[in-house]
Amino acid sequence: LQPIIIRPRDAAPKRASSLLKGNIVAIDRKNSFVIINLGEKSGIKPGYKFDVYNLKKELIGNLIVVKTRKEIAACDINQEVSPIAIGDVVRQSQDK
Repeated sequence: LQPIIIRPRDAAPKRASSLLKGNIVAIDRKNSFVIINLGEKSGIKPGYKFDVYNLKKELIGNLIVVKTRKEIAACDINQEVSPIAIGDVVRQSQDK
């Protein structure tokens, strides 16, 4: 795979609680993965799990982190109840 280059919009992700929160910044439907704006700088590691919420705050899927960079992470789409879109919110799952 070629390197994925995404320029993060936010300098640092906001932490509303002890669980991490970020956003979907890119989607690769062909390979069933997304890029989120959280990375090594936020403490994200491969294996971490995230729930995905749409703008109506409805749970629409979940992700598993497979690769991290300094400010982003590539995540496999584990489950997708409704289509995931750029801008959807990701929150770290309770079970990490």
